[in-house]
Parts: sequence; structure tokens; C-alpha cells
Amino acid sequence: MTDEDVKTKEIITIQKAQAMDVFTKRELITPLLEKIEHVATQEVFDASTDKGRKAIASMAYRVAQSKTYIESHGKELAAELKELPKLVDSNRKYAKDFLDALRDRIRKPLDDWEAEQAAIKLKAEIEASHEIAKLDNIEWELKRKAEQDRLAKERADYEAKVLEQAEASAKIAAEEKVRNEIIQAEARALAAEKEAERAQQQADLRATREQAHKENLAREEQQRIELQKNVKENVDRVHQSIINDFLAIGLNNDQAEYILDAVKAKQIKALRIEY
Repeated sequence: MTDEDVKTKEIITIQKAQAMDVFTKRELITPLLEKIEHVATQEVFDASTDKGRKAIASMAYRVAQSKTYIESHGKELAAELKELPKLVDSNRKYAKDFLDALRDRIRKPLDDWEAEQAAIKLKAEIEASHEIAKLDNIEWELKRKAEQDRLAKERADYEAKVLEQAEASAKIAAEEKVRNEIIQAEARALAAEKEAERAQQQADLRATREQAHKENLAREEQQRIELQKNVKENVDRVHQSIINDFLAIGLNNDQAEYILDAVKAKQIKALRIEY
């Protein structure tokens, strides 16, 4: 991956220089997720049409691609962070060794001069007095200085060891913190993904139920219309049969229809039509 903007089929892009901030600051990653949500939900597609279903599948695929895109950037950043402590330790040791050598090189003329002066002084003291006591004192002084040097070295070594242990502990704590943050981020991402899947399943189930309800209402309406049609046809058939009977006994068509209307209006109380 380069430092250029990564152009993908996903809805958002993450620059290399911004990756650390995006994955460590909620206020920066939230706008990216909201942008994905806005693009994915700004248009409502009709799942009952082939075009609508294809559009829904395409948009869901783009959201999934954006998820994969964000995850890949997060994993790459996490891998880089795992290598960071090694690089810090390597450069820290390099700086320590370099500066120790520089200190010794700079101090060498002084150390040489001090050693020379100490030798001159010692020689002068020995030459100035041949007394055994004086020699004993000089020897004791040298031993005392050697003991002081030894104690100073032990103290320096101890302090260096304590510092090294503290740095090692800090390094372990930092690595553990990074690991925990990565684990928590992955867990949150997985939980969000499962929640999104569950929400989609519920939405699909609601859509299926609503479609089934619409289809049931349509069937019931069609059945009602057909029933009304059948009833009307049956009534018309019975009425026509009555008129035919009236015609058969010698009534004309107007007389037959007049009597039928009177029966339907219940003007002839002792007579009614059975359908």
C-alpha cells in the first residue's frame, strides 16, 4: 500500500497518514460509518421488482466491501504497531552504545592526564619519603580509591539494570495495551457486524410478512368480487326463470317484469323468491 489515497469501489477512503487517528479516535471513524449509512439508505428500493432486488444486492455488496476495506486498513495498522517496539528498542540500544563510546572517546584525554598526574604524584610522594609509614599510607589511599571506584561501578551497574528492567516492564505494558485495544476493537467490529446482520434479517422478515399480508388482502378482495359476481349471476338467472314462467302462462314481457318487481319489493306479502 502507498501513501496515496486508496481509491476503491467502497463508499469511503482512508488516507495512510490518517489511519492511526481514524482507528484510535471514535470521533473520526464515526463520520465514515455515518457516510456509509447515508449512501446505503438514501434511496429506498422496491424488492418486488427485479431492478429493485438487484439494486438492494448491489448496495449491500458495497457496504460489505467498505467493511472489508476498513478491516484491512485496521489489520495493516495493527501489524505495523506490533513492529514498532522492536524498532524503538533497536534504535535505543544503538543510541546508548553510540553515546557511551562518544563519552569514553571524549573523556580519554582527561583520563590519560589524570592517570599521568596520579603516577607523577605517586612517584613524587615515594621519592619524597622512604618511610614505611608513608608508603603504607599511599598504598591504603590507592586501595581506598580502588574500593570507591568499585562501589561506584557497582552502583552504576545496579542503576543501569534497574533502568533496563523498568524500560522492559514499560515495553511489555505498552505491548499488552496495544494488544488489548486491538482485541477490543475487533470484538466491537464483530458485534457491530452481527447486529447489522440481525437487523437486516429482521427487516427482510418484516418485508416478507408485509408482502404476504398484501397478497392475502388481494386474494380476499378477488374472492369477494367473484362471490358478488356469482350471487348477481344467480339472482339474474332466477329472475329470468320467473319471467320465462310468466311468459309461458300467457303474460307479456312487461307484465312479467312488473309482477317480478312487485315480488322483489315485497308488495305481494304471501309470495317471495327463493334464491
